[in-house]
Amino acid sequence: DRDALRRARRRIDLSVFRCDDAQVFAELARATARGVQVSVLMTARAKGRPGDLETLRAALGATGAAVHLYTNPSMKYHAKYIVVDEGPAIVGSGNFTSKCFERTLDAMVLTHDPEVVAGLRALHAADCQGAPLPSALSPRLVVAPERSRGVLAALIANAESSVRIIDSKLCDPRMMSLLSARRNDGLTVEIFDGPRIGALESHGKML
Repeated sequence: DRDALRRARRRIDLSVFRCDDAQVFAELARATARGVQVSVLMTARAKGRPGDLETLRAALGATGAAVHLYTNPSMKYHAKYIVVDEGPAIVGSGNFTSKCFERTLDAMVLTHDPEVVAGLRALHAADCQGAPLPSALSPRLVVAPERSRGVLAALIANAESSVRIIDSKLCDPRMMSLLSARRNDGLTVEIFDGPRIGALESHGKML
């Protein structure tokens, strides 16, 4: 993540839920100093101490980035992604925190697929403005809550031999019922929902 920020030459679109990593703030400041256009989208709702989000907003603003709050009052904005120039795009489960860089097990996808890069840019712009979900997004982008249940359920329903999941908070009744049905169909269904994997806290989600 930090290396991607370091290589940016024209534009960074970034979505954060939590961020306290000094190196991330430093790379954003260096990027704006060399003329990179940086747009950061952050949640307006999160658990934590009063003032934490305002402190984060001020720290991001101090880097020279344009900071936008997700405006839907009924939900928190939980996405974590980076889009640099015309690629790569990085989507992951980890926050931009020292904890997630050092002490949790997370998953991320890095891609130069131009449709995914363009789609994330369009999504970022729409969510910064409080606009509806863009209609022409790559099918590889699974956006919650609008698309996620249907796409993930279809992946599980169409599995031919096995389904393997890492998710320490797996609890959705409909998904659990579908997984049970697939196990009854004879598929190998493996779910790791433990709080730790080895020495690391289990934070990533993978299917």
